Amino acid sequence: MVGHGGHSTVARALCYGIPLLLMPMHALMDQPAVSRAVAAQGAAIVLSKKSDPARIRQAAESLLSEESWRMAAEAIGKSARSADGAGVGVDLIENWLVS
Repeated sequence: MVGHGGHSTVARALCYGIPLLLMPMHALMDQPAVSRAVAAQGAAIVLSKKSDPARIRQAAESLLSEESWRMAAEAIGKSARSADGAGVGVDLIENWLVS
């Protein structure tokens, strides 16, 4: 998946175990931080939004041909799918209200 590194797009791709090529568009939004976090987990390559087509192609070919990218993305997706995010959120709120 090629994208700008926004939280929603990245989370959706990772839930399906899809590695990412991320090119953050705005330095003051979540895009750079989200992109760095996913890259640190081995599931994304992050490029400058000013990257030339040859560099973008090289990164895309790496994501498609090297199994390590997909394995990292699949591990993140498996972890995300196994968590009950809504239930955890409700528990945290209830605990906060009670204390």
